[in-house]
Amino acid sequence: MRTEFKKRLKEAMAAKGYRQVDLSNMTGLGESNISQYCSGARTPRGDALLDLAQVLHVDAAWLLGYDVPMVVEKKQYVLETSSPGELTLLAAYRALNEKGKAHLIEQACDLTELPKYRDNDTAASTGTAGADPRTF
Repeated sequence: MRTEFKKRLKEAMAAKGYRQVDLSNMTGLGESNISQYCSGARTPRGDALLDLAQVLHVDAAWLLGYDVPMVVEKKQYVLETSSPGELTLLAAYRALNEKGKAHLIEQACDLTELPKYRDNDTAASTGTAGADPRTF
């Protein structure tokens, strides 16, 4: 299994253009651990495996060599990474007709223009400060 993991880890890293140091920085795992994973000396378990899969946007089972699709379906990934508030907003959106959906989008975009409602930390870190959310 280590050989398959090593191969798949390198494949996922190449697909994203990530180096070992990039993985270390993004996951918080030590560079020596990442090096051992890439060489096949060790296979990550538990949180380390999940962290790698999340950063690489691949299925953890695929990384381990199982016969499953490489990429986690976006629908599942969105559900796993969304806050309860985001899921509530999504459920409300889906309950609306097309006119209501358009109005909700317009209202949400208008709110993002008001500084007292804008999450400046998120906007700065994602590079979306001043961007129109309707374009994403």
